[in-house]
Amino acid sequence: DQRISQDVERLCKQMSTMASRLIVSPFTISYYTYQCFQSTGWIGPMSIFGYFVVGTIANKILMGPIVSTLFEQEKLEGDFRAGKVEHMRTDRRLQALLQTQKNLINKELWLYIGVNTFDYLGGFLSYIIIAIPIFTGIYDGLSPGELSALISK
Repeated sequence: DQRISQDVERLCKQMSTMASRLIVSPFTISYYTYQCFQSTGWIGPMSIFGYFVVGTIANKILMGPIVSTLFEQEKLEGDFRAGKVEHMRTDRRLQALLQTQKNLINKELWLYIGVNTFDYLGGFLSYIIIAIPIFTGIYDGLSPGELSALISK
């Protein structure tokens, strides 16, 4: 019963989060793609979407081992809670559960490093993208204030 109620709670939270993102994301992506195209031309949106594809593939590769380890952890948690077991079996199951949780934490660490690395590098990417038309002379006619506003945008 406890595992079923936990799974239902997780499902509901994930579905509500996913639904809100699916509704808002297309508008946000469209707006910022248009703004990026206006500032940098086609190179800006293409660079950002290419960066997104690379980041998605890297994070998918990092996430792969986590799924099986998480499944094993939840199975062991269920086995650990099951019925009346002797002290030795319970201790062995606890040790197996703790070892699996350590493995999961180690694997999730690399996933979080990957996700956060791509998040932070994305901030740098936006400055690199706007630098290309600036240094190629497209915005030579702008005053320093207008150029600053364009970069901030």
